[in-house]
Amino acid sequence: MVAKKAKRHKANIESLLEKKSIFKEALGDIKRELDHLQGEKKTFEAQLISTKTNLSKTQSDEMSLRDRLTSLANKEAQLSVKREKLEEKLSQLKEKIEKVKKIEDELEEV
Repeated sequence: MVAKKAKRHKANIESLLEKKSIFKEALGDIKRELDHLQGEKKTFEAQLISTKTNLSKTQSDEMSLRDRLTSLANKEAQLSVKREKLEEKLSQLKEKIEKVKKIEDELEEV
C-alpha cells in the first residue's frame, strides 16, 4: 500500500510539474504578446501625437488662408468701387469731348 501511495504521489508530482511547465509556457506567451501590444500602443500614441500636430498646423494654415482671403476680398471690393468711379469719370470725359467736338463742328460751319 505504501508503494501505491508513493507511486500516486510521484504521479501527482509529475502531473503538477507538467502543469507548471504548461503554465510557465503560457505565461511566457502572454508576456510576449503583452510586450508586442505595448510596442503597438507606443507606435499608435506617437502617430496620434503626430496627427494632432499636423491637424493643429493645418487648422492654423486654414485660419491664415481665411484671413488672407478676407483681405483679398476687401481689396477686390475697393478696386471695384475705384473702377466704377473711373468708368464714371471716363464717361463724363467722353461726354465733354463730344460736346467740344460738337462746338468745334458748329464753329467750323460758321
